[in-house]
Amino acid sequence: MTVGLNNRFYSDRLEFDEGFLTINKKVIKFRDVKETTLRKGVLQRSYDLGSIYLATLATGSTRNSNPFVSLGFGNVSASGVIVRDISDPDQAFETIRKLVDAKSD
Repeated sequence: MTVGLNNRFYSDRLEFDEGFLTINKKVIKFRDVKETTLRKGVLQRSYDLGSIYLATLATGSTRNSNPFVSLGFGNVSASGVIVRDISDPDQAFETIRKLVDAKSD
């Protein structure tokens, strides 16, 4: 499943490119995901968009220490990933959650 231009979901992993001036590539293996969260802001809801956050055990509290994360820039120090502005976010969330659950059993 492809969500966005730089997000590629496979049956066992997510390959994700993030950043603006510097591009960082991440691979998140679904067996390592401990939490899957769907967030739909006010503007996102008006366009049927949402953001999905995949958190791993290595995801640290340093996420909030990077002021550029809120501007859409990546955070290399954290091991989770946020896939922003996904269309039909409820369906995408269920699909991703099922992929994660299948690998965590």
